Amino acid sequence: MKRFLAHVIIEAKTPLKVGGGKNDLFLDAPVQRDWNGLPMILGTSVAGILRRAFEDNAGKDAANKIFGTKREEKGRGGNGKESKDENKQEDEDLLGSRLIISNALLLVDKNNKVCEELLLQKSEFLRYFNILPIRDHVAIGANGAAKDAGKFDEEVVFKGTRFKFSLEFDGSKKEFVEILNLLYDPMLRLGGGSSKGFGSLGILEIKWGEFEPDRYSSSLNFSSDGFAKFMPESAKDDNLKRQKFIRYELKISPDDFFMFGSGFGDKDADQTSVLESVIDYENKCLGKRKILIPASSVKGALSHRTAFHFNKINKQFGEKAKVGSENEAVREIFGYEKNKNDKGAKGKILISDCFLDYDEAKDTKVFEHVSIDRFTGGAIDSALFQEKAVAKRDEFIIEILLKNYVCGDKENEAFNNALGAFEAALDDVVQGRLSLGGATTKGYGFFKGKVLKYNEGRIENEKE
Repeated sequence: MKRFLAHVIIEAKTPLKVGGGKNDLFLDAPVQRDWNGLPMILGTSVAGILRRAFEDNAGKDAANKIFGTKREEKGRGGNGKESKDENKQEDEDLLGSRLIISNALLLVDKNNKVCEELLLQKSEFLRYFNILPIRDHVAIGANGAAKDAGKFDEEVVFKGTRFKFSLEFDGSKKEFVEILNLLYDPMLRLGGGSSKGFGSLGILEIKWGEFEPDRYSSSLNFSSDGFAKFMPESAKDDNLKRQKFIRYELKISPDDFFMFGSGFGDKDADQTSVLESVIDYENKCLGKRKILIPASSVKGALSHRTAFHFNKINKQFGEKAKVGSENEAVREIFGYEKNKNDKGAKGKILISDCFLDYDEAKDTKVFEHVSIDRFTGGAIDSALFQEKAVAKRDEFIIEILLKNYVCGDKENEAFNNALGAFEAALDDVVQGRLSLGGATTKGYGFFKGKVLKYNEGRIENEKE
């Protein structure tokens, strides 16, 4: 019986957080690596995001028929044992997956080849992946201060990194086409930290074909005349597809200086902006470092201001005013953590990291500061420090996707109430009323511009 086979090449449009599941002596969350020490993505991770996307489109029952089922957790009886007959019947009802997804391996060159063998020596290009970018994060409480033991370091894969994986399917052509189309969903995110800017994917190429089991190989370097380029099909119900998310674009330019601090200094200053390199496959090199505007910083500012506007709209002041995960709008848009009282909920918002080209000599300025003794009014000894701010005035775009589907009237009402507060927060950014980044008390991080809202595939409104 013939099976469908597809080879998929993806590119990280934003850095990927594909953790290996264990920390080490230096990092709280290192990335998953293969036998050659190169970044890789487990097939189970790809299967997980595809299953969730398939369930959203076709329902849980349809997803079970493709991806299989698993034994459900059951409560135990008084004797603490389940009957053998119950287990036997449940095993008979379980379905295996008809879709096999391989691990996604790093492309070693621009010829779309991967390395499936042990390397005795890495090329200069592959050695770039020995040291990956590190993202520092601090967990912030509802009062806006850092939580105890809330600092952690995460390793991420470079933006621009390319991977290749395969999908083998035992089923109909219609079902397989539906699965492959899911990979083009703009809401699809791979790995962790999707709401903080990580995991956005670009599909560079999908080759597929139908083969007899003895006519193809499991190797990702397998090539055949039976492969054809896959072209995504247009959805039959375009309106339904488009209504699943609202896309916002913040087109802004800085009023003056801004800085998203890296936590480190250089030869010129004690504090610098966070910079990160991008992989360039065409030239087989690590590109020049770019200014990074982390989605996590933008998300934090928007979350706090959304809570403010929600309290203002609903006239909740004083003790009635809720902030952080206790605020209804924040919970609806940004989600909330699991605790003793709540099961937790994933946020509806996806923000992408933004990378800006810059010339260090032209687009930065070093400022010197002295800490002042509040009692004497004089300078504190050994308190001189420098910070290198960004002086780039060019316009750039921050993309935000917001899920726009709900299940009932109550959910719809809660979403609409939260949406009004969220859009007011976006307006504050483009009007220069909400600062982004660090050193905002010194006047940094104020922007002006406009916000575009795309709903159902068209510009719904434009605010300047």
